[in-house]
Amino acid sequence: MSYGSSFVANIMGLTSSLLELCWLYLQLFALRSEIYLQANVDEAIGSALGLAGAYMLARRGQYAALGWIAFLGSNVALIIFAMRNGHAFLLVLQICFVVTSALGIWNYLVKPMQPAKPPGTAAATLSLNPFPKPKPIKRGPEGRDTT
Repeated sequence: MSYGSSFVANIMGLTSSLLELCWLYLQLFALRSEIYLQANVDEAIGSALGLAGAYMLARRGQYAALGWIAFLGSNVALIIFAMRNGHAFLLVLQICFVVTSALGIWNYLVKPMQPAKPPGTAAATLSLNPFPKPKPIKRGPEGRDTT
């Protein structure tokens, strides 16, 4: 009978140890999930705003310019995500994207609200377009370039 009672005691001890191990695992999993979900919230917000901004710009509708504001929100959320998780290259990329988002906001939202300059003034004739219209090619009677 002592063998049977020690066997039951061993099973009970093993069951108790397994339950404690499961409890510790669940606590660790809950802690890890909380950290993981907190990190994923920044990533999810950044991704959703980036997707919304791209969609608004691609549609070219009346709200297309607001896509740049969505991009800026995405940049901020992904900067927070990169800083919290130590993603250095993502951080640099998002900081550079903040500059492009600011340029987009300036060109599509701020600049159109400014009053137009009268023609012939220096501000009206100054163009910062890096791709000016090409000059037409002059062709002679034989079809060769004369420029």
